[in-house]
Amino acid sequence: MRTSIVEILSNTANGCLNELGYEPAMVQQLQKAHDAIKHLQQRNDYLQLAVQQYEMNCKHLQERADYVFEDNVTLNSLVRTTQQELAFIRSQVVVSNPDVKRLHAENSRLADTLKKTIREAGHYKSLLLSHGIQANAVCA
Repeated sequence: MRTSIVEILSNTANGCLNELGYEPAMVQQLQKAHDAIKHLQQRNDYLQLAVQQYEMNCKHLQERADYVFEDNVTLNSLVRTTQQELAFIRSQVVVSNPDVKRLHAENSRLADTLKKTIREAGHYKSLLLSHGIQANAVCA
């Protein structure tokens, strides 16, 4: 009879625990859940560190980009100023030195003559080719 009472009590207790959602493998499941939580916490720590490093790299790159941009602005300003100074110096040299002025004029005249000669040579070359004569001169 004692065995029957223990069995009845045991079945009743197990039934109550079952109704409450407890199962025999619950301890193992709880341990697995704790292990998974620990793993996820470690992964989260790693990802937080990676995000911090990424943010630091982004900040460093942005600072570098800002510096390079400011440097480019400064260099562009310097180039414009230097170009203006060079143009002024060139204009002063041409105005103040008649030989330079004469040489500039002669250079322009020669450049125009060269262009005209190249055009004429090209015209004559095409005329020769149209008559079947091979021209050896190079024309642009």
